[in-house]
Order: sequence, then C-alpha cells, then structure tokens
Amino acid sequence: MFDAILCKRFTCFSTKLLLTDWFVGIFVLEIVEDMIKKQFLKTKPVANVTFTLGKEAAEGAEKVNLVGEFNGWDTSAIEMKKLKTGAFKATVKLDAGNEYQFRYLIDGEAWENDWEADKYVPNNLTFEDNSVVVL
Repeated sequence: MFDAILCKRFTCFSTKLLLTDWFVGIFVLEIVEDMIKKQFLKTKPVANVTFTLGKEAAEGAEKVNLVGEFNGWDTSAIEMKKLKTGAFKATVKLDAGNEYQFRYLIDGEAWENDWEADKYVPNNLTFEDNSVVVL
C-alpha cells in the first residue's frame, strides 16, 4: 500500500493505493478508502471525525454500528450510512486532545477493528484489541 495523489479534471485528492495484481507490465491498482478522517475546528477544541469501514471489511453487511467510549459502548447509538461502494460511513464530533477506543459492530453480531486506526489497545473483556483514534 502506498500514498498517492489522484486527479480527475481539476479536482485532486490524496488517497492510499493497493497493488492488487500485475501482468505484462501493467499494474492493477485499487483505491483503498481512508478509514479515519479528522477535521479540527478552528473555533473550538473539537474535531469532526469521519469513520469509514471499507467494503472489504463490511462485505455482505446490511448494517454497521460505530461503538466506542464516545457513546458509552452503546451498540445501537450510531448506525453508519451504507455507501454505494459497499463501505459504511459515520461522522462524530469528538473533543480534541483525547484518545477514544472504538470498534465496528457488523449486523449486530461480528466485531471489526479499523485497519487504519491510530493504535490498538488490549480489551480485557473479549481478549481482542480495540481500535483507538487519537485527537
């Protein structure tokens, strides 16, 4: 995986690319969706944090919930929006200067971590790691 800048007409954006295959000197690239995007507000110590669970992790999912310290680990508080690509997305306002543990709950049954989390910490309840976003 590597960082790249892609342009279409007059709009450019930064993204991550994953080399998925190559043959006869032609590289086949796949755009990997950013998993966590942080937008800090200039007027308040708050950030709009957009969490995205990519289509690979959410394959076949009907519903995904964002669950974490910021919502008291409520499994139904934040239902993520399903995108046309098959990924799921939700934006949450969080206080800057803090770290928040979180996970994704897929169809009310399976837990998934964010593959692009800032770090991971052990979860003593399930013996799996929790994802962490650092602001």
